[in-house]
Amino acid sequence: MRLYNHGYVFRDAAELSTIGSGARLQIGSAGENEGGRLGFSGKAGFEFTGPGRVVVFSGELEVAYDSLTSPEREAAVEEGWYLLFIGEPGAELTVTAPGDLG
Repeated sequence: MRLYNHGYVFRDAAELSTIGSGARLQIGSAGENEGGRLGFSGKAGFEFTGPGRVVVFSGELEVAYDSLTSPEREAAVEEGWYLLFIGEPGAELTVTAPGDLG
């Protein structure tokens, strides 16, 4: 019998990629969350291609938006804030910037 302890993978916030207009994040086969820093301010739109969750954190790491608790699929964001996409392997998220929301 084997005991498996699932752990966390942490990334240095200074090394996160920038998420711009039209960015697509996809959960890989290992099922690890994807994320980065937002490269724009205004309203960000979120489109899912499968089950998933988006959490946006302010620069002070306070939760500014959580798709589990908000019926809206858009949020007011600031450049430099953090976005975390949580989902099953293969789930995809497209982020749209203010000019793309129509």
